Amino acid sequence: MIIFLSRVSSKNPYWTITAVVTISLALAVIGCATNLVIVFDHEDIFTPANSLPYQHGNWIYQHGGFEDSSDVTLIIHSDGTNILHKDAMRRTFVALDTLRDTPGYEELCATSSYLNLRNKNDCWIWSTTQFWNHNLTKFENEVTTDEDLIRILSQEEFADGTPVYREASFGKYKNSTTEYYYYNEEKGRNQTLDLLTYTPTFTVSVGLPDTLQGEYFQEVALERLKELKLSWALEDADTNPTGVKLEFFTVYAYLLEYERALMNDMPLVPLTFYVMLLFTCVVFHRLGLASGKSPNGREPSRFSLGILSTLTIGLSLMSGYGLMFCVGIPFTNLAQMIPFIILGVGLDDTFIITGAYFRKLAEENALESCGVGDGNEDDDSERDENALITQRIEEVMEEVGLSIALTTTTTTFAFCLGCFSTIPGIQWVCLYASATISIDFIYQITIFVAFLTLDERRIIASRRRAKEEGRYLYIANIYAEFRSHRPGCENLQIDDPKQKLFTQRMMRWYANQLMRPSIKVLLLVVFSGLLALCAYKTTQLEQKFDVADYVPADSYTKEFFPVCKFK
Repeated sequence: MIIFLSRVSSKNPYWTITAVVTISLALAVIGCATNLVIVFDHEDIFTPANSLPYQHGNWIYQHGGFEDSSDVTLIIHSDGTNILHKDAMRRTFVALDTLRDTPGYEELCATSSYLNLRNKNDCWIWSTTQFWNHNLTKFENEVTTDEDLIRILSQEEFADGTPVYREASFGKYKNSTTEYYYYNEEKGRNQTLDLLTYTPTFTVSVGLPDTLQGEYFQEVALERLKELKLSWALEDADTNPTGVKLEFFTVYAYLLEYERALMNDMPLVPLTFYVMLLFTCVVFHRLGLASGKSPNGREPSRFSLGILSTLTIGLSLMSGYGLMFCVGIPFTNLAQMIPFIILGVGLDDTFIITGAYFRKLAEENALESCGVGDGNEDDDSERDENALITQRIEEVMEEVGLSIALTTTTTTFAFCLGCFSTIPGIQWVCLYASATISIDFIYQITIFVAFLTLDERRIIASRRRAKEEGRYLYIANIYAEFRSHRPGCENLQIDDPKQKLFTQRMMRWYANQLMRPSIKVLLLVVFSGLLALCAYKTTQLEQKFDVADYVPADSYTKEFFPVCKFK
């Protein structure tokens, strides 16, 4: 099948190119226009299939009668130091009011199903500011010293009678070892308190309706909170002596940052293609130097073949992604790894095919230069030249076709096994990879063979024009040793030994060094030690999943997660 497809592609290069390009564009356009789904929600990507907590959470929101809310969490802290002082509490009010003063807050909260103490629809708020009914003026009137603040925060109930959950409000707090007695005027009796002595955080949680309107509101509110966070960070020691900081988080904010990470990574794909394009162009240009020299001294360049090889991989990506879009496989930022994988796998197949082809070509030219060949390339018939190219392609595929087929099969099979993962994100990326790698293999033996055929026809036409001016002379440097053992080639010498590729000289020296007994012993010792070290390191492997790793390094949400250790 490999030889058949390669033969057909070589005989009909224009039809092959047209068909592959049309299929690739059609799959990409149809996929984007129909079932393209981009998933940013980390719960959808990383939650294992049949996860009971995930299923229970969905049931609670879908059938439990609870409103699906988007909670905004604000944490006021000072890197773990005690913030039981008025300034930190005042800043907590400022942070909360920054959110509540955002345009659209009241209109959004009016759509909430939560009823406040006045029996009006409102956004629920859980905060230490609840001791003063979230009123900054009342706080400033009642609290004149840090001792007043500590006494009020140590109460077991908020001002509206709601029990205080200290862990949620203060984080990993500490109490005094002695009880504090005071007279409760509202209840008309003496009471005891476990006074707080240490509080690393003040936490504010605001429940917003999880609606499209809520998302628009959050985008504006997040910008205001970022400005407040920055202003606190820029304050000097006189203005902010205890170094109070603000961190904030919402699920929607995380999704926005996750999306930003996805967008930031997008330029890496064309950049990688550009770098690999330059690399392949240089490589194929050098291969052109080994494929023959015309009488006028100009050496044929296969620079354009480097461009076409990269184009082949680009078309396979279009087809693979388009096919996955068509069947509705979600696209995540994990799928952005695929182009880097395909570039490596695809170019590897490309170099194997072209390497075998150019070796075949060099062998034929070496025989011709010795007068041993059949002289097919001197035939003026274009049909005979095209047939000769197709014959070479068939011989090349007989030599390397099975090799690239097996490597493609093993790579595809490895990704297919990944499709059995219980984590949806891994399933999806493995589906993308297995489909794209398989398509790339098909394109390598079809459209790239067509490109190679057309490039070889161009080279032959160029040589034919050059022969009209003088006798064509070819000396294949990479097969000098082969020619020296052929009848009639014993006395052939390389015109310029310096024309040998540096990599050839380097690899020959490297191979000679490997054959030295002392180097063999050294390698056995080194790699045995490396094997033992790697085996030991596997016993210390730790599995870690940190959601902060999936947002940009400069994301404000990344700074939120370390503060949670104080809660």
